[in-house]
Amino acid sequence: MTSSDQLDHEDSAQARPSQDGASANARTRQVLAAKLQLTSLALNCTTHKEICARFSAANALTAFTPQNAYKWFAGKALPRLSSVYSDWAVVLGGHLTPTFIAASSFIEFAEALSRSHALPEGAIGRLSPDGPPPEMPEMADEPGTRAPLPAEHKSQWKADRVLAGRYLAISPAWSPLEMGQLVVGHVEIGPLDRHRSKFTYREDLFGRAFVLSGEMVTDARYAQAILHADFARRVWVLNLHLPPFPASLLTGLLSGSAVLDFDGRLLTGRMMLIRDYNDNAIGTLPTYAAPDPELIDAWLARLGYREGKERLTFAKNAIDFTLGTCDGTLIDVPPEDQRALGLALDKLAPLEGRQRSASDIKIYSASARVI
Repeated sequence: MTSSDQLDHEDSAQARPSQDGASANARTRQVLAAKLQLTSLALNCTTHKEICARFSAANALTAFTPQNAYKWFAGKALPRLSSVYSDWAVVLGGHLTPTFIAASSFIEFAEALSRSHALPEGAIGRLSPDGPPPEMPEMADEPGTRAPLPAEHKSQWKADRVLAGRYLAISPAWSPLEMGQLVVGHVEIGPLDRHRSKFTYREDLFGRAFVLSGEMVTDARYAQAILHADFARRVWVLNLHLPPFPASLLTGLLSGSAVLDFDGRLLTGRMMLIRDYNDNAIGTLPTYAAPDPELIDAWLARLGYREGKERLTFAKNAIDFTLGTCDGTLIDVPPEDQRALGLALDKLAPLEGRQRSASDIKIYSASARVI
């Protein structure tokens, strides 16, 4: 028998328990399996291999091996080593004790986990061994259900609520004149309902406020918004990764076009949102800024982050992430590429799809007209 089998051999290998004891043991295995499934959702792990890697990172000698994980997730066995629960606590960030993870009911574990991790809508009720638990916030609008949780607990840890707050926004400059610089803006996210938030981005351009706003929708992994400008019939698309509580850092992509760009390029650039823990104490900052780690370190201080060499290191890494390359090159679609590819494909189109034959089509002009 292998050491893994020794740790997790089935209860049938021991003295046969009473019927009540067997039922209780099966129940305990079901609760453990449900806790593990909820943990996987909270950590965005879609396979046993992924969650095993999390445990291995916490403890290279962990007993949370793929073989054991299969049996635990299937409700066929229980961990025989208490160190598994210690590793589990580390994986979840250390806010839950090993004893609590091992001894708590599924509902107790789920409520504690939801205070630090964004959980998918309805996941607790779906995974609970007893079915939907009482007083779940997502059931509040359903007729005939129990009363919702008290206001001080309702929804504040859910995926669509964990983002609420003010942020400093940093992104690469889109203007050709400011290429390689950072664009600095301010973001405010406020809840609308169970699945939506209001996203407002503001930066100052040449003494004028430039504002983008829109409705943000969230699921277990992403937050997405279509943002409208307050001065033009133009939209931008924002996609952010959804982090667990406290969501100090949001990263993602912003796609659209630069306000001041005579080429009219279609662009995609990285965006980084850093939570403001000092309630908007950062005040006004210049729109364009040099990619200087010490400058970002000073901003982090104003946002309430602790001083130290780790903060300066984060500032350097933030610049590397935001610019992507040394010159701040963006993912774009130059108009001349569109014109060249469009002409090539027009020549391949069937005759009925064209007003003129391919031989009559001349090159695209600078204004992208067919002449």
